[in-house]
Amino acid sequence: MLEGLRERGLRIDEDSCVSSMGEGLRKAVYDVFGSRALVQRCQWHKRENVLSYLPKGMQGAMRRRLQEAYEEPSYEKAKEKLLKIRRELEQINRSAVSSLDEGFEETLTLQAVRVVWGVGDQL
Repeated sequence: MLEGLRERGLRIDEDSCVSSMGEGLRKAVYDVFGSRALVQRCQWHKRENVLSYLPKGMQGAMRRRLQEAYEEPSYEKAKEKLLKIRRELEQINRSAVSSLDEGFEETLTLQAVRVVWGVGDQL
C-alpha cells in the first residue's frame, strides 16, 4: 500500500509524522520511507497501557503525572519527567516499566521536532 502511494507521488519529508499505528504498519513506514519517517506514538494509549498495570488507587495520580510529562513542550523536560516516573515504577510494577519503555522515544517525537500543540489538542 505505502509503496503504491509513493509510486503515485506521495512524498515524505523530514517534518512528516505518522501517528497511532500498529507494529506492522510502523515497520512498513520505515521500510518504505526510511529514516525520513517520523513516528509519533499515541500518548493517550501509552498512558492508559502503563496505568493498566497499576493498582486502582495509584492510577489517578499517575495519570496526571504522565499527562503532565506529555504536555511538556520541551523534549528534554518531557523525557526527564518520564524517566523520573520510570524510576518510581521500577519499585512498583515491572510490567508498567516495560510498557513505558516500549516505544518510549516515539511518544516524544513531536517534542523532539519542536512541534507545539494547542492546549486542547491530544495525540
